Amino acid sequence: MRAAGRYESCVRVGSGKRDERPEPEAPELLKHLMRMLRFARQMTPAVCRYLATRTDPAPVIAAFDNLLTSRAYLNRWQSWWLQSAIASHSAFGTGDGAARRIKWVRAALDAPGQAATPRAYAALTLARHGQIDAEGLLRLYDRTGATARPLLVAAIALTRPTNRISKAVTHDNRLHRWVYDWAPTGA
Repeated sequence: MRAAGRYESCVRVGSGKRDERPEPEAPELLKHLMRMLRFARQMTPAVCRYLATRTDPAPVIAAFDNLLTSRAYLNRWQSWWLQSAIASHSAFGTGDGAARRIKWVRAALDAPGQAATPRAYAALTLARHGQIDAEGLLRLYDRTGATARPLLVAAIALTRPTNRISKAVTHDNRLHRWVYDWAPTGA
């Protein structure tokens, strides 16, 4: 009964309905959510929406570190969801587990057969944390289709590239110019 109540609460959070019951103790809930990522992969979007709402990223990142340490298998789309929910925090690239977390994102970028959008999002995550340069991003931009290019333009903007690189990705595309201009604000 108790475990079912936790699952029900997570489903309610994922569905966007407000749960008026008090939240369980955070470490216990986060441990349960990390188990859901391993064993109930279909719940990944709901779990990530919940994780993204947490105002203090430290416990979430610590729980995620434990998940990575356990060598849990996370598929490519789970990686994309988790980067969106967790890796956007500045704390993701700092602290004891930062190297392991960055290595995990780098693996998503370099994975053979990775779809363009998750690959571009991994590049954006690395750019947020200063772990990729504009030249590498431009090479990736050149071999990426139109759908994922705005993410790469945002990543390039975060690296504060030379004028040559900036013009290469913005000179003939108004959407790319807008993305480039607004990327540093997190928009």
